[in-house]
Amino acid sequence: MKGSILRGKRILAVGGEPDILEVIGRKILEACPSCQFDKAIHYIEAVERMVSFTYDLVILYIGGVRGFDLLDLAQSRNLQVAILTTNSKSFNYAIEREASACLAREKPGECVPILEDILRYKHFSCWRRHCKSLGRLLSTQLSSCRSASHPPVNLLKSRYGDRSAT
Repeated sequence: MKGSILRGKRILAVGGEPDILEVIGRKILEACPSCQFDKAIHYIEAVERMVSFTYDLVILYIGGVRGFDLLDLAQSRNLQVAILTTNSKSFNYAIEREASACLAREKPGECVPILEDILRYKHFSCWRRHCKSLGRLLSTQLSSCRSASHPPVNLLKSRYGDRSAT
């Protein structure tokens, strides 16, 4: 069995909920015991760690620890960042700020494959790779109107009816 790309990597997880950080750390260390996992619960502690150490990956839970400021700091240091989020505001901000990926806060135990992808494809946007599955879903929905002269309009008409007469 091939080893994890997390082998020998240093990861920092930051967030105001120690139980979630504990689950993430446990899953990472189960997948790769040689990975070094650090966690910070407070903003100042996170800043000190990011400035003092070189991390291969930073996981930020935006809520409660000035996560947007930490995202800016991590990116200024050219660190790969995964956002742990529960709401669309954080998700949209992560996309705008070009975070490497978003992790579902509700499923912290499922983070390892995404973190491995971030490191494996760091020169190829993980967003593009993860959006391929979304693209397959969309292409199925749009395939029926590809030959039409104005596909998006026809798709809307088929879903919501032709309201041009109103």
